[in-house]
Amino acid sequence: MKILLSFVGKQDPISGNTNEEGAIVTLCRELKPDALYLYPTASSDTAQSETQTQADETCYWIATEVSPSIRVCIEPLVLPDPTDFAAILPRLHESLKKHPELKAADEIHMNCSSGTPQMQSTWLLIANSGLLPGRRLWQVKNPEYAIERVKELQIEFLEEENILNRLPPFSQKFLFAQMAEEMGRLGNMSLFPVRRKKARLLQRLFWVYQDWDMINYRKAYVGDDARPGLKELSAGFKPTRGDMEDESLKKVLEKQVALLEKLQRKNQKETPENLSDLYFNAHRSFSRGNYTDTLARFWRVYEGILYYQLRKDYGIEPTNPKKSSNKDHFQQLSVAVPGIMPQGSLGIRRSEKVLHEVFQDKKFQELANRSLQIEKDARVTVGSLLKELRENRNDSIVAHGMKPVEKQSAANALNVMRELFTGFFPTHILAEYPFQNRDLKIVVEYLTKNFSA
Repeated sequence: MKILLSFVGKQDPISGNTNEEGAIVTLCRELKPDALYLYPTASSDTAQSETQTQADETCYWIATEVSPSIRVCIEPLVLPDPTDFAAILPRLHESLKKHPELKAADEIHMNCSSGTPQMQSTWLLIANSGLLPGRRLWQVKNPEYAIERVKELQIEFLEEENILNRLPPFSQKFLFAQMAEEMGRLGNMSLFPVRRKKARLLQRLFWVYQDWDMINYRKAYVGDDARPGLKELSAGFKPTRGDMEDESLKKVLEKQVALLEKLQRKNQKETPENLSDLYFNAHRSFSRGNYTDTLARFWRVYEGILYYQLRKDYGIEPTNPKKSSNKDHFQQLSVAVPGIMPQGSLGIRRSEKVLHEVFQDKKFQELANRSLQIEKDARVTVGSLLKELRENRNDSIVAHGMKPVEKQSAANALNVMRELFTGFFPTHILAEYPFQNRDLKIVVEYLTKNFSA
């Protein structure tokens, strides 16, 4: 069944301005629907205007001048103000739900020319809501300005804009799976060939980012049978000459490939690269509201920095001190603090003790006494925050308890991590990390700027 839905305007069924048939009658002649559902403004004491009279006249005109076989259903809407969009949409929505035959129809056509501008735009939202299947939008132009009066509106273009508007919020929260799915839809439906091509590239790229975010470095780098990795994607990317967005994305991909190549190596020891990646992974988790993962990442980063410092400055192998490269420091460690030597690794608490008491590491001691502002009027030392974070961890599901991790605790963990990197690594380690918000912004802009049909 083919059904035409329409509001009713002052120019229906015949325009008093042009003496031509209005949009409803014109569409009935063009589309030849089986049924016509009219939604005029009901006549009432509170209504500023009504089009119920025009609806009755349209019904008669259709039956006598177009086709008596078209079934006409008139459902007046009580709208005191026909320009009040907030009132129009829910009333129309409720009326449409009363008719189960609409969902079973083969084709639903919507007239976007009759009624007030607010009424006309309501069909755009209804069409994009998924409420009705097989929906198509139509515009009927004024005969004074157009030879071809009936024109179909491309609903895909409207959905394209919806997808593009959803992309930045998803990007800010690092929701890569959702971004990949949106790009898959855009790659199949976009009206613009260049945008379709770009969307398909970004779909594959966002799946790579999802693997990267899940710390699946090898898969993100080389891919698998189902999807290519970043190494292949980057090599196949051919920027358009002179397109700044293309060139910017190329530079981002090159830096990301270089980092992923290091991360995917089977290296069990901590490096500035894998520690900085865990640092930003914690930030991505925080952006999504996943405070448990934020705190868990923090403790791994903290342990990793302690281990890195012991190896780098003292030649101590924290995972197995007996294999330390610096035998003098190993001997110093063995005798300095009775009972400190474990059978296995040092762990966080012993590593802290070794750096602070045995080697009296100035960086570590200074860091523990550094003051941080965690709230508007509250300052605490890094050392006291570490103690508090340890208690939070032990009571939470990250370690031995069942308590959830609170947002403030996760925020404190991020603050301490920043101080750790500032204290132990050059500033460029974090500044040059190529998988930050600024880099994702470049990726998104590649799709939305300077594309052509």
